Amino acid sequence: MTLQRKILWILLALGASYAAADFAIQRFVVLPKFEALERKLAHDNVKRVVEALTYEIRSLERLCANRARDDAVVRCVSVADAELEEAALQRYLEDRALNLHFVIDREGMVRQGLTLDPSDATYIALHGFPARRWSATHPLLRHAPKIPRTAGVLLTSRGPLLLSARAIQNAGAPERAAGTLLLGRFLDYEAIDEIRARLHTDIAVQALDTTLSARKSDALEALRNGGIYVETAERNITAFQVFDNIYGEPALLLEATSPRDLMLEGRAALQLDTLTSLAAGLLVLLVLSTMLQRVVSGPLRRLTQHVTSIDRSTGLSFYDAPPVGDEIGTLGREFNRMIRRLKQDIREREKTEAALLEMRERMLRAEHLATLGEMGASVAHEIRNPLAGIRGAVQVMLGPLPEDDSRRPVLEEMLALVDRGEGTVRRLLDYAKPWEPQPQMADLAERIQQARRDLEEKGALTQCEVRYTGPKEVFAPHDPVLMRQVFCNLMDNAVQAMPEGGVLHWRVELRDDTVVLTLEDEGVGITPETEDKLFKPFFTTKAQGTGLGLAICRRIIEAHRGQIRITARQEGGACAEIILPKG
Repeated sequence: MTLQRKILWILLALGASYAAADFAIQRFVVLPKFEALERKLAHDNVKRVVEALTYEIRSLERLCANRARDDAVVRCVSVADAELEEAALQRYLEDRALNLHFVIDREGMVRQGLTLDPSDATYIALHGFPARRWSATHPLLRHAPKIPRTAGVLLTSRGPLLLSARAIQNAGAPERAAGTLLLGRFLDYEAIDEIRARLHTDIAVQALDTTLSARKSDALEALRNGGIYVETAERNITAFQVFDNIYGEPALLLEATSPRDLMLEGRAALQLDTLTSLAAGLLVLLVLSTMLQRVVSGPLRRLTQHVTSIDRSTGLSFYDAPPVGDEIGTLGREFNRMIRRLKQDIREREKTEAALLEMRERMLRAEHLATLGEMGASVAHEIRNPLAGIRGAVQVMLGPLPEDDSRRPVLEEMLALVDRGEGTVRRLLDYAKPWEPQPQMADLAERIQQARRDLEEKGALTQCEVRYTGPKEVFAPHDPVLMRQVFCNLMDNAVQAMPEGGVLHWRVELRDDTVVLTLEDEGVGITPETEDKLFKPFFTTKAQGTGLGLAICRRIIEAHRGQIRITARQEGGACAEIILPKG
């Protein structure tokens, strides 16, 4: 797996961890707090309904207390056959939205009793409220001075009734109640709507003596021990509470339903937050991936590719390290420093190997030359003396012969062969002896001209043209005699390679600390096999050659701390190159 993929997996793992943590916080911290707040609001709503009903009862109780002190009501229970004016009583009920008005004396006789239907304001008979006589032990009539009033809800055949009972006190006997005043108001839909509008809450009130739905039955069962029961739906939350009647018994099931705006908006906000976080996370992941690709993965991949390409190839190349100061830039620069050291070590090793190889070749050549010198000295001793004797005898024989004698050409040929043999022995001794040049700062261009003149005197340049390209004066330390010999030998070989004539071109170039002399000819050229053997002793391609000329030239150049090589030209002919130090 590449580094970039590892980093991407790490970033994805971090993003997934963040998403899991965010989900856990929302699921187990934020949403439960929202739900607890919703439940509290539901509790508060149903409590407000209870408070609203209690307020209605207290208002009715105050109204009843004021009515019980009314002179007409007191006279109604104190004076025989005294009654309230029916029209005034009806206006009193209508103005105060009352449905029930009963005046009962101490013996339970109904002095004045009126019940209005809440729908059409007609008189009705209400079960549980006798029109003529009440039991003297009725709970609503048990008014002692210590318990002067009773108020609450009472379930009737016409629906829940808010009822207030108040003792009617006679001013002449305040310690003893003269009777009881009952005021009532039906808790109908209009009253509930008024409470709903005042509380801004969807409420419902159902009497427990009616048939309840399964849902409300479950709520009532949960409220058996009191308190508040909360039911949660998808979009609403409902709180239930039981409201007791005037006797302290469960009478009404109060229901307050609220939309779950808080939870819904909270969930929507959390979902938006989650989506925003995911989008931001993806954007951050993309930005980080791009930055890592550009800053980390890309440079590392390029460095890795560069290193592996070096491993597959044979050359060492520098890495284009980015100009930054971080670890990757430092790694690239250190890699280049290592490549630089390796290249330097390789160059030093190559120089050492080349020096060792050259030293080995010199040692072999020296050993070969020593052997050749011993052999040449022995051969020269054994051959030179007989050749000298032969030469002297032939010269003696030639002396008395006339010019037209037929034996004279034969003797002259014998003398030429003796001279040739003696020259071969002399070259052999020259090659084998150690060369110790006597260098002096002289003009190499002059050496070239001297060699040209030598060949012209011998008649070797009759069909050839010698050209020179380079500085007029080229001063470098060399032995003039030996260097003249090298130039003559090279030009002579070039002329012999051009039997039909041609151009010999000298080119001289000055470099930093060397002088490069090049001789080009238009001859027959050389083959690759011949090129490797040109400087070996006794190797020659000429019928009359000894194979020692180029070998001697090489020894002279190397004695000057220089180099010489001969190569074939693409356009034909050969090229001899000599490199000499300037100082």
